[in-house]
Amino acid sequence: MMLQLNQRKLLKELVKRSRKTVDFLADALPQQRKFIEDPNRLKAILATRRASKSFTFGLYAFKEALENPGVSILYIALTRESAKKIMVKDVMNVINRKYKLGAVHNKSDLSYTLPNGSVIYLLGADADDGEKEKLLGQKYKLVGIDEAASYSINLEDLVYRILKPAMADLRGTIVMIGTPGNVTRGLFFEVTTSKRPDWSWYHWKALDNHFVSLQIKEEMADLIRANPLIVETPLWKQMYLGEWFIDEEKLVYKYKEERNTVDKLPELKGSSQWYYVMGIDLGYEDESAFVVGAYNDYDRNLYIVHDEAKAKMDVTEVANRIKAINKLFPIHKWIVDGAAKQAVEEIRRRHAIPLEAADKMGKSDFIEIMNADFIQGYVKLLKDKAADLASEYLTLVWDEKSLRRQENPACPNHRADAALYMYRYCYQFFAQKFTPTPLAHTKEAVEMFFEQEAEKLANPEGVKPWWEAEW
Repeated sequence: MMLQLNQRKLLKELVKRSRKTVDFLADALPQQRKFIEDPNRLKAILATRRASKSFTFGLYAFKEALENPGVSILYIALTRESAKKIMVKDVMNVINRKYKLGAVHNKSDLSYTLPNGSVIYLLGADADDGEKEKLLGQKYKLVGIDEAASYSINLEDLVYRILKPAMADLRGTIVMIGTPGNVTRGLFFEVTTSKRPDWSWYHWKALDNHFVSLQIKEEMADLIRANPLIVETPLWKQMYLGEWFIDEEKLVYKYKEERNTVDKLPELKGSSQWYYVMGIDLGYEDESAFVVGAYNDYDRNLYIVHDEAKAKMDVTEVANRIKAINKLFPIHKWIVDGAAKQAVEEIRRRHAIPLEAADKMGKSDFIEIMNADFIQGYVKLLKDKAADLASEYLTLVWDEKSLRRQENPACPNHRADAALYMYRYCYQFFAQKFTPTPLAHTKEAVEMFFEQEAEKLANPEGVKPWWEAEW
C-alpha cells in the first residue's frame, strides 16, 4: 500500500514537472531575448568571446524542450570534448539548477532528458559515423551549430542537405553561433555579412553582457596601456569588436592587389616572345582549375593572364577545355596535378595533350619561394582575367589546428594550386636586361660601331682577360 502511494506521489510530481512553465528570458540580455523570440527558422549569432552566445543557445534549448514535450534538440560543436567543455558545466548544469528543471544528465551520451520526455543532445562533429548517423537521422525542434566559423566540413551541406529535412516535421529552427575568424568564406560568413536574405543574424559583444562588461573594459584598458597599437590588430577586431578581419600573417599567399595587379600585358621588347604555361588542378566534386601564366626574355615578371574553374567535369570535358584555352594562348607547357593518374594518362593518349605531372614535393617551400616574388612585385595578375584567383589568394589561410603546415580545408585552393604548378615551370627569373640596337645611320649606331672596332684592334685575338678566363 505504501509502495503504491509513493508511486502515485512520484507520478504526480513528474506530471507537475512536465507542465512546469518557466520564464527563461526574465534575466536575459535584450539581444538574447530578441534573438530567441525571432520567428525565423534560420538564425545566427556573431559575437565575441564571453558575450554569452553559447548560454543563449542553452536558454533557447531548454525553453523549446520544456514548451514542446517529447521533442529532440541537438547542439553541435567541433569536437565532443569542446561540446562538453562549452556546454555542460557552465551552461546546461547552471540552467538546469537555476530553474529546477529536473533534467537528467547522461554523461555517457552527453544528453539531458527532461521530465516531459524532451531530450537535448550534445554532439561533436568528430563523432564516429555511427553516432552521427544515429543523431542526425532524427527529427528536431531546434539545432544549434556552435563554433561555426571554425568548421572544415561544408556547413552548407550540413545545414541544407542533412539538417533542414530533419526540421520539416516539427517546423524546427536551425541556429549557427560563432566568433569571427580568418576564414572569410562559407555559409556562416555569408550569413553574418548579410549575403543570405533567408537568414536572420544578430551581432553583439562581451561589452553588451552586463554580467562581465566591467571586467572586459578593464581587460581592454590593460591591453591598450601595454600596447596602444593593439587596436589595429586582427586579434583585437575579432575578439573584442566581433568584426570579420583577416590576419594577413595567416594568409598562405602574400598577394596584394595594389602591388601584384596590372591592367594589361606590357609591350614586348626586341625580338622577344611570350611563353605560356598552363597549370591544371583536377577535381570532380571539387572544381577542376585552369591557370595560365606568361613570361618573356626581357621581363623579370610573371604575368597570370587567365584563370577559370568548374566542378563535375569528366575527362573529355577537361581535355576540351584545355584545347579551348590553348586557342586563346599558344601554350608551351601543360602542368597537371598527377594524383589522378588514370585521368592524366587518358588525356595524354586519347586527346593528344602532352601533360606533364607537377612535382608536389615540398609544396609549402615552393609557396614561400612564390611569396618572395609576390612581395617583390614579380608576380602580376591581370585585373580582369584572374579576378577569381585574386579572391582565392585574399581568403586562403593556413590551418591553425594542423600539426603540419597546410592550407585550411575550409578555404578553396584549386586555382591557387593550379597557379603554383604553373609557377614552378616558368623561367622569368632568367630574363636579361634589354639593350636596344640603335637604328642604322644614327649617331648612336656610329658610336657603337667605332667602340666595337676599337675593341677588335685592342684585342685582335679575342683573348679574354684573366679574370674572365675559365679555370
